[in-house]
Amino acid sequence: MLARILDLMEERGSNLDQQTIGISHGDHEELAQEMKTLIQERFQTTEFEINMIGSAVGSHSGPGTLAIFFLNKR
Repeated sequence: MLARILDLMEERGSNLDQQTIGISHGDHEELAQEMKTLIQERFQTTEFEINMIGSAVGSHSGPGTLAIFFLNKR
């Protein structure tokens, strides 16, 4: 799953090394930190915002949810 997210970021992202990347998680801080490390290694990104998802989204998606926010090429 994480590899596919990274592939989509590479395919669709723009200047990922110069962006602040958002990572939201559903009560799984370790997964969010793992994703941060993978993004840093692959894209040399240095700025991140990591937060828990809100209760409205969390009630539908559940624990372990992971969302990544970045700017597209378009």
